[in-house]
Amino acid sequence: MESGGKANFVEKASRVIIIAGMDPPLPVQRAANIISDRIAGRSSIAISQSDRPDGPGDDDFDLAILIGIPDGIGLLGSMMRDYDIRLPCLPDTERVHPEGFALRTLTDDGGRKFLIIAGTDERGTLYGAGAALRSMTYHEECISVPHLDLTDRPAFWIRGGEASSTGPRSGAMELGRMRPQTPEEVFEAIEDLILLGANIFQGQEEFIRSHGLMAYSGNCANALPRGFPPEWSATPSNSLHIKVNSYFRESFVCPSIPGARQALLDHYEKTFSTMPPCDFFATSSGDVAGCTCERCMPWGDTFIRLAEEMATVLHKHQPGCRLIATNQNLTDEGDEAILEHLNSGDPSWFYGLRYGPGGNEMSTYNRPPLNPRWFEYGGFGWVGNYLKHLHHQLPREVDIVLFSDVTHWIRSQYGVERPDVTLAVIYNRRAWNARPRALHAVARETFHYCNGDMYYSEGFHDDFNKWLWHRMLWDPHLSAEEITREYCRWWFGPEAQDEMVEAIFLMEETLERPVIGNPGIPRAVELLRKAAAKMPKNLGQVDYRWGIIMQKALLDRYIQLRLERGEAMRAEATEKLEEADRSDDPSRGIMEALKVLDRSEETEEMGNLMAEIEELGEESNRKIGYREPAFFNMNDFDVTEVGWWRKTLRGALETGNCATMHNSIKMVTGYEDPGEGATPRHSFPTM
Repeated sequence: MESGGKANFVEKASRVIIIAGMDPPLPVQRAANIISDRIAGRSSIAISQSDRPDGPGDDDFDLAILIGIPDGIGLLGSMMRDYDIRLPCLPDTERVHPEGFALRTLTDDGGRKFLIIAGTDERGTLYGAGAALRSMTYHEECISVPHLDLTDRPAFWIRGGEASSTGPRSGAMELGRMRPQTPEEVFEAIEDLILLGANIFQGQEEFIRSHGLMAYSGNCANALPRGFPPEWSATPSNSLHIKVNSYFRESFVCPSIPGARQALLDHYEKTFSTMPPCDFFATSSGDVAGCTCERCMPWGDTFIRLAEEMATVLHKHQPGCRLIATNQNLTDEGDEAILEHLNSGDPSWFYGLRYGPGGNEMSTYNRPPLNPRWFEYGGFGWVGNYLKHLHHQLPREVDIVLFSDVTHWIRSQYGVERPDVTLAVIYNRRAWNARPRALHAVARETFHYCNGDMYYSEGFHDDFNKWLWHRMLWDPHLSAEEITREYCRWWFGPEAQDEMVEAIFLMEETLERPVIGNPGIPRAVELLRKAAAKMPKNLGQVDYRWGIIMQKALLDRYIQLRLERGEAMRAEATEKLEEADRSDDPSRGIMEALKVLDRSEETEEMGNLMAEIEELGEESNRKIGYREPAFFNMNDFDVTEVGWWRKTLRGALETGNCATMHNSIKMVTGYEDPGEGATPRHSFPTM
């Protein structure tokens, strides 16, 4: 039965036939295959495909799924007419909405059960397949299908990102000792995003095109292959990370040098003459790109003129490819220069501004100081107020396409502003994070000004965030709670969804509040354990998401216990040190304090947590090539400051000087006290 006691359309379907007609378009066949593969991967039922255009005949089945475009299958078209199934249309017209679909369950005159998935076009069949699959309930030997009567269509045109974002990137992959993902795993993950509404990707072009989707490519505006003369090297921005600076001058040239500019144009010619067909080409002004020499500044002006020259070469080889460009890492003057250039002539060469990390004058992330102009009347806040200005100042022919960072939870475009420093240091930027409420608020504010998003992602750790982003691009009126519940129902089953939803919201709160004293951390672990007990076996045996989320929850708990243990050890040591400080010879008291500080910082409970995390990590790495990388650097940082206390006190003791020992006692016990009128300290020393 469905929740609320309402009967399903089909309570127990153990024999399913899928009909896509004879020689369907490849995307429609892909949609049929996905339905078959996803159902078979979740339930042990008999499932088959038929190419009969006139229906399933006398085959023995509990449910027939008809999928396609109405004109593509005779039976589908006739059933839509007979049962008045209508596709989503534009207002006051018979013109169907692009990428839309209709779902309907019905019983024919012979008592046979049908699920109709009709797309307005080929892509629409894929998105209809996704909606149908998400509506089902998967049992061990059958599926349940609710009553369906739905028409739907996407709210935004551009919806996607990089195909490589389905798996971990370098850095996290090496730290986490993760195995490479197989091509089949990558393709399945891409299809998971397609089922949510994705219609454009960078990379894996042949696979993407076989689903009827759009493809895009891109470059950094002033990048050249290595080997150019050293005097052509670009001057890096001060905001670039030290790792970037190490290769910047070997990879980027100053376009104000005539020889370097001509080399760039020659490089564009070679690139675009051999590049596979693309629907969009994105070029970056920064992060990483740019030149800050006097001749190139403001870089925004140099960049947009270079982009126009790039467009000339691009459109010579691919006239239909749309050029988009970021406004990353620019000064306020550079931003204005882009707007002035686009408004001073014919901007038809330029499709849109790609608004991404480092593109907001109300944020210091990857750009110079804040522009106070936007704070005089701040509108809804820093997330969208400057974007609103761009929307109004760009020529009417030019759109905005978002380049949203949904992958990093700190030091990022929409990162947590004041995280607990311990979490920030241990997890760094690439840890599993689900931020339903925070990112939902970002989407609700930024989507108003765009034509879609080609977001930025760096791997599996933002799996939930990509789900939320695609669902918001499809329907921005969905709430954070609705999307989170849908995610949990799909991956963990309806029985476990309540506990999973609550755990995910608690873990988001953990990212935004102090670790010590946070009751949500142990509560999340408790909820995840309850969810595991409720998850159906048929989903649990193929699942790896629960294990990955549990790794993060257990690491949160380990960190909390470690901080609490360190706090208790320092408190006990402080009592002995305060007594020693009152003595003319503090050495005995320091030695007593060191006995306390030399105890193990890891309790038996903490050791058990690490063993469980390791076991779960091995399992998820085996299943999908991902584990929480922080497991391997958890104890590399002196987050409790116990190590620093030991080092400081032992060093003072070795001097034999009572004054030095008294000073060291005062230093460690008063370290958190900034003194009258001072600012409290917000970081800890390294070992």
